[in-house]
Amino acid sequence: MKPAALLLLLCTFWSTPASAYTIYTREALVQSFFPSGEVEVISYTPPPELTERLGYAPPQPRYEIWVGRVNGEPVAYAILDEQLGQHEPISYAVLFDPRGSVLRVEITEYREAYGDGVKGEGFRRQFVGKNADSSLKLGRDIQFVSGATISSRAITVGVRRDSLLMQHYLGLP
Repeated sequence: MKPAALLLLLCTFWSTPASAYTIYTREALVQSFFPSGEVEVISYTPPPELTERLGYAPPQPRYEIWVGRVNGEPVAYAILDEQLGQHEPISYAVLFDPRGSVLRVEITEYREAYGDGVKGEGFRRQFVGKNADSSLKLGRDIQFVSGATISSRAITVGVRRDSLLMQHYLGLP
């Protein structure tokens, strides 16, 4: 095999983690989060004051906020997001109630070679009831998963960011 072809083959293999897997497709997640089927997707630009509150600029200039409705009334909101794990982004979604409290966290795609314990219900359930005013300190408020410390931190950082985004979107103090 020629060196250039070998390099291309290695780069292709190296860039796609063998352990990457999708847990939820976008369609399955929408159906799971919003069984009524009434969903509106809104493009939202985070306000500048969010950067100050987070301590860093949100990684995306715009976020999609999903609004689930029943008979036209909003009953839940969701944000799909990504947060860098050790080497690869971890895709996840957070479902919120109309007061901005977390109802559910789901890992939608995990790409790291290890540390996928964050997809377990025990870890994800720790976020239920939390909101933008919750401290969400890893090791104190949220217990990390042994062998998945970096992934635990990544999801905790992401859920905190999304809780603040939701607070601003809903116009909550």
